[in-house]
Amino acid sequence: MNGIKQSSYICALFFLRLITSSQAMNLSKPHDIFFRPPIAPHNIFMQSYAWIECGLKQTAYNTDNNSTNVLTYLTCDQNALTMLNGFDTASKIGQTHAQLLGVVNDGTRGYYQVSGDLSIPVNAALAWRLFFEHYISLGIYLPIKTMHLKNSCWRSLTQSADYQDALVNTVITNDFFNTVYTLGDGLQLGNWSRSGVGDLEVIVEFVRNYEQQKPMLKNVLVNVRAGLTIPTGLKSDPDRILSLPFGNDGATGLLFAGGLELLYGTWFKLGLDVELIHLFNNTHTRRIKTAIDQTELLLLAKTAVNKDWGMQQQFTLFTECDHFFKGFSFKAGYRFFKQGDSTVALCGNQYSSLIANTARSLEDFTAHDMLFKLSYDFREDFNRVNPSFALFARIPVNGKRAIVSHTFGIMASVDF
Repeated sequence: MNGIKQSSYICALFFLRLITSSQAMNLSKPHDIFFRPPIAPHNIFMQSYAWIECGLKQTAYNTDNNSTNVLTYLTCDQNALTMLNGFDTASKIGQTHAQLLGVVNDGTRGYYQVSGDLSIPVNAALAWRLFFEHYISLGIYLPIKTMHLKNSCWRSLTQSADYQDALVNTVITNDFFNTVYTLGDGLQLGNWSRSGVGDLEVIVEFVRNYEQQKPMLKNVLVNVRAGLTIPTGLKSDPDRILSLPFGNDGATGLLFAGGLELLYGTWFKLGLDVELIHLFNNTHTRRIKTAIDQTELLLLAKTAVNKDWGMQQQFTLFTECDHFFKGFSFKAGYRFFKQGDSTVALCGNQYSSLIANTARSLEDFTAHDMLFKLSYDFREDFNRVNPSFALFARIPVNGKRAIVSHTFGIMASVDF
């Protein structure tokens, strides 16, 4: 191995040590098998790439698979009366609840219609892949994201028709945000903004081409990979509504995946990829339900919670026109993602784990996406390096209990 290669490997090891110890946060997976650049056919020892995408529009799908606002994908309306249920009568929340004894839930009293906009102006990633003998490679991936909740609006449905309405307005709704902040130990219902890096990914892969001597099928590419997602990402903030984690919310993940890519003729490809991620349970301060009839954005109780995560499953089907015109390639695919039901165990006896596990946010969720990528590489123009560029997009088409994003992005890579 020459001096340049030795220096590159030393730098890569230093890079791994550096970013594994950094503070980070994110939601996306920068190793994405569909979007990342392919491996050049000639011998290379390193590939690095970076991409950045923008969330053009964020929407959500509720339990019935219908599109809805991001703040209503779990519950249509929020109930300020039931948020007081399930607390000790001697507590401040219990005393507030006692002031409203006799108030009848008529379907509007204490209810709020909620809306807001989730913005993802920047979603980016850095990646470094090192290639060894026997078709083995090591990938190091670091995501970066900026996210905002904007235009958060809470519209009270409580009328002013009788004494009960007046009592609810006086005790709760007249100064609703401050009331929730005080009773909810710092729970904020307004806008927020967060930026940072996400969960670090370290993945080992076996990628090999098997040439075929058949009339149509010319090559079969086999991909097998395994790795870890390291919880360096920003966790969910229990004091801000819809504060999504920039990773797996403090959980370490174990990834197993594999795929096939078939080449027909000189440029037409078909592919299938399956990826499974097991998340190890972890303990984190989270908001919990203290009564079955509580709604998801108005959970006043927070405590240490051990969460047992459902498995993440991702299935991708794609077709590609590889180098159909000079260095141009076009790729289109369909992706199905599902995370199974999760469960929680409370670290204490103050509240009920059975009630806490009725939260809809613990139920499984799914998403269906259409994926597109147009790329150009210069492998025919350079001998020792191979730069390439790509445009890509993700278009959600359906889902259940999920927030999805329409995105458009650009990517640049170079092989050495």
